[in-house]
Amino acid sequence: LDLSSWDTSKLLSLRYAFSDGVNELIMPEFSEDNMLNNLYCTWYQNYGIKKLDLSKLNTKNVTEFGWCFDGAVSLEWLDISGFDLSSATADGVNTFFGRNRMLTHLILGEGFGKIKEGVTFDMSSFASLDEESKASFMSLYDRKANGLPNVTLKLKTSFGFSEEQIQSLTNKGYTINLV
Repeated sequence: LDLSSWDTSKLLSLRYAFSDGVNELIMPEFSEDNMLNNLYCTWYQNYGIKKLDLSKLNTKNVTEFGWCFDGAVSLEWLDISGFDLSSATADGVNTFFGRNRMLTHLILGEGFGKIKEGVTFDMSSFASLDEESKASFMSLYDRKANGLPNVTLKLKTSFGFSEEQIQSLTNKGYTINLV
C-alpha cells in the first residue's frame, strides 16, 4: 500500500486504518502543521506487516496512541524516530506496543520521551533489540532536566543494556524495570 502521494494536511485520524491485512506500507510525509490527532489502534492486530518506517510521521498533535501497535505480531522492524509524544496523555499511550513478539529493531527519537505524564512503556514482549535500537534509547528526551516525572521502560535483561546505558537513562528520568 503506497500512500506516499497522500495529501495529509486535513487528516485528523488514522484510527484502525491499517489493522489487519496490510503487508507493506509506504507512509506519506506529514508536515509540521498537520492536524493528525489520533493513532488509536492504527496497526492493531496487523498480522502481515514486518517492517514499518514511520520516521516521517509527525505526531506532535496526537493525543491518542492507545493500542497503536498492539498485536502487530509479525512486526520485526519499527522506526518511530519522528514520533513526538508531548501532546499524549497517560491514558492515550495505554498499551502503546502491546504484544510484539517478533520485534528486534526499534528506533526511537528524542520526542518519544516528551510525554508530559509518568507512564510505563512495556517492551518486554519484544524478541530482542539490536545494537542500533539500544543506541537510539540514548537519544531520548532528558525528562529530569525538564522537570517531568519519570517514565518507566520495562525491558528484558536479555536485551543486553549495559550498566552505563541504564545509568544514563536513569539520569535522564527513566526508571528501568528489567524482567
